[in-house]
Amino acid sequence: AARQPGLLLRTFALSLANQWLPVGAVVALGVPLDHDVVWYWFAAIVPFVTLASLLPISIGGTGVREALFVALFGAVGMRAEVALSLSLATLGVALAWGLIGLALFATGRRSTAPPQVAA
Repeated sequence: AARQPGLLLRTFALSLANQWLPVGAVVALGVPLDHDVVWYWFAAIVPFVTLASLLPISIGGTGVREALFVALFGAVGMRAEVALSLSLATLGVALAWGLIGLALFATGRRSTAPPQVAA
């Protein structure tokens, strides 16, 4: 990293984008459903729910994510049915992107050359 001074800055910028893009996606899905919840609540709740859904207590965080969306967004004024539909919509988007990635992986070019070992 010391030989490439911009590497740390680029890595940090990509890390921020990795954290803020899911928040932006949930805001884009959630604001039309319930416009009374302010954007900064999304910025506080979504990363926490994402982290909590990584706990190995359910398959893919399903159930944990929905319960936390209903509880936490409900605490800031979102109706329970809207919070649940928002959670299911985010799950649907994640599954759709996963299926696209699976299709790209499955139809990708297969290399016949043996893998190169770094010296």
